[in-house]
Amino acid sequence: MTELIAVSELIKKAKRKGIDLGRGDPYNRLRYYTKIGWLPHMVRKSGAKGKVEGHYPTWVFERLTLIDDLKSEGYSNTEIERRLKTHNVKTSLGNIFSFVDSPAKRNTLLMYLSFTLLFVIFMFELGIVSNRGTKLDLINSTSGGGSTVLGGLDSGQALFPSDAKTVFVSTSSVSSASKVYFTFTDNYAPATRFWIANVVPFEGFYVELDSPLAQNTSFNWWVTN
Repeated sequence: MTELIAVSELIKKAKRKGIDLGRGDPYNRLRYYTKIGWLPHMVRKSGAKGKVEGHYPTWVFERLTLIDDLKSEGYSNTEIERRLKTHNVKTSLGNIFSFVDSPAKRNTLLMYLSFTLLFVIFMFELGIVSNRGTKLDLINSTSGGGSTVLGGLDSGQALFPSDAKTVFVSTSSVSSASKVYFTFTDNYAPATRFWIANVVPFEGFYVELDSPLAQNTSFNWWVTN
């Protein structure tokens, strides 16, 4: 089950850490970060005193710390977004590897993956495999003499709400030819299966479960073109 923290407690914790949440209402800064996709959407629920309040996953505090560190180092919003997406993908891959239940098995898996990667690189170097005309070409010349990115990557994190079987993930990067990946970061019982139910080009995609979740659960997703 994904642990949640009330917005008020998150703001207090961030202030104690010295995280800059702007000169105005810190709540507005959190809403802005949520709007641009740096934070997941809040879940409204009753707190310890019965007050209904927005809640974030507890890992959002580490995300705010990372954002604040990057801003302090002078990174632009575009650069921060790129680094957050890379971080999301690394976290997702880490969650996938966590299902391998022993260090020996993980090391064996990593060894096979490394050999596979080296083999593919070797094939490209020999010219046996060519990336010409495929989506491995990240930059493709256009008729106007410029260039356009073909092999894009988009990713994000969000909450799958309890008692729901379907969720829509909004992203303008997805197309009918995209490959969409989705993984939960925590237990998603009582559901046993999940799948990409439908892709709406340049709008997003639907994820469907075979059974509603018992608890709000975080998930990671990424799209490759």
